[in-house]
Amino acid sequence: MKSQKTLFFPFSPGIPWKIKNGKYVIPELPVSCFMDVLKTRDAVVSAFGGFVESFYSFSILEAINRTAPGTKLFWCGNETYYPLLEANGLSQPFDEITQSDLDRFPTPIFFDKNDRAYFNCLNNYLDVKTYYLEHGYRDRRPAIQQIVEKSTVGWDIRHLPKLRHFQKPPDIDHYLRMYRLHVNGPFVLLFPDGDYSQHDVDCLGWDAHHIRSAAAILQQRNIPLVLMTNNINRYAYSQAKILPLRMDFAIYLMKKASAILSKNIDFPLVSLAISDAKVASVEHKHEYNLAKNMRFIDCNNDIYTKEVLSPIDVCNFITESEL
Repeated sequence: MKSQKTLFFPFSPGIPWKIKNGKYVIPELPVSCFMDVLKTRDAVVSAFGGFVESFYSFSILEAINRTAPGTKLFWCGNETYYPLLEANGLSQPFDEITQSDLDRFPTPIFFDKNDRAYFNCLNNYLDVKTYYLEHGYRDRRPAIQQIVEKSTVGWDIRHLPKLRHFQKPPDIDHYLRMYRLHVNGPFVLLFPDGDYSQHDVDCLGWDAHHIRSAAAILQQRNIPLVLMTNNINRYAYSQAKILPLRMDFAIYLMKKASAILSKNIDFPLVSLAISDAKVASVEHKHEYNLAKNMRFIDCNNDIYTKEVLSPIDVCNFITESEL
């Protein structure tokens, strides 16, 4: 049986942190202690990550809002994701702390001199350090599970992030009219580049030739392929419809798409929460495994994974039943 001891740290007074093997802070709190943390404090959820980390950090906001309604909530992270924050509608942006500040604290919760409670959901995310801040080991559990649980918050389907105030971007209509794209009909959404991610993981394995091939196959089946990219020239001369990659455009089309493909891992993982779309991806293990991440959040998207994705196999998966 692995040994445990309890430590108290001066920056989180009153919290009994369990320490595993004399090295690692266990991100767990008794319910009563969690309530004490929030009793008189504002809460700041921090997530200086990419799209997937930013999005699922809102689970902590949802959990705090349910557990301690009336708590004043803030979120700190990359400004790129402020539109998501606004759409979520539970918190205000906070810019008084940086990633370097967070790196000084070995616990997922700590307090400042203004008695704010910080929830660092990326504390020991993927790469676990000892409480004295030396490297330890790689955490191989599903990435979404880590984002949620590293801040001491347990998962509940009711904590799935909600985009309460999201509205259709008015300027997307220009592109929909230009391409005669009907978003209430079937279409496939593809993110061909690695933007909005901090992970060196390729979930597609396709170059421009593969994408043109997929676009042609889908066109024959009367299903538009929509590319979202800021590298328009790279995918010219394809039968795809190309839109600029913007966060608000991406969210809107993800919610409408029949199927979603992506080079990076972030869009597939977020799509599990906000879309009923089919998802195809190169097969990955451990933290990036789509099926394991989907099971954790209890969603039911139809997913297709294979070591190598061919355009014809993916198109057959997408069109094997009515869209």
